[in-house]
Amino acid sequence: MTVSTESTPNVPQPLQITPVIIKSGGGGPLSETGSSDAIPADVANPVTLYSPIVHLTDKTGTSWNSAEFLSKARLLEVTIVDGDLPLLDSDVPRSLIHLASLTISFGQDQLILREEGIPEIDDLHLVVDSPQVPFTVVESTKGWELSGATFPNNISTVVLTLGDDVLLDYTCTSTDVTLGVTVSRI
Repeated sequence: MTVSTESTPNVPQPLQITPVIIKSGGGGPLSETGSSDAIPADVANPVTLYSPIVHLTDKTGTSWNSAEFLSKARLLEVTIVDGDLPLLDSDVPRSLIHLASLTISFGQDQLILREEGIPEIDDLHLVVDSPQVPFTVVESTKGWELSGATFPNNISTVVLTLGDDVLLDYTCTSTDVTLGVTVSRI
């Protein structure tokens, strides 16, 4: 697949990178480095969204179907750890005309992380939508960093797009899947 010729190098300057981790099934640490940054023991939801640096906000504060990052940001990279399979990595080229979107399907239900705004001037923010299944915020002060939900099915597919171009279309093979989404603050 060819990404549009309007794309520029992947890394905006100055670069402030932050991880967003989406964990489904299994257990263990959420940290990309394997440290003990695990989900607190009182979180029993099989799907968690963890953003330790750039917090999110929503209108309700305790339960959400749509939330947005508190800082301007864009998608840079998606990594998938699917059970014992090797890490799968997909970069998101920086585009001056197209917006990126990551759709995670749990059977018929979806979790969508998407850019909104004007890419030409780096006026972007990230929105997370979970239309069918609400997430519950674990802890909230000014924004939140951890929330969880119970989806009726495991992650079945992960699709990453830039405009109309499909950058990644992955079918999961395990019930223990961790997605790492690298976000660049603008």
